[in-house]
Amino acid sequence: MSVYCCHLDRQFLKKLGFFMLPIAAIIATAFTDSRRYCTIHFGLTIVYSVLNFFHL
Repeated sequence: MSVYCCHLDRQFLKKLGFFMLPIAAIIATAFTDSRRYCTIHFGLTIVYSVLNFFHL
């Protein structure tokens, strides 16, 4: 039973990380005016858009 529990914890952490990255990027947008950050944020937006498209 403990192996099953650990497997769920890993899945949960992966999903949590997947959703925390864009949330952190949204929060950072309020505090950053860097051109480099805007480029990274745009790339992240493209990656997540493609992932969402393939999820459909």
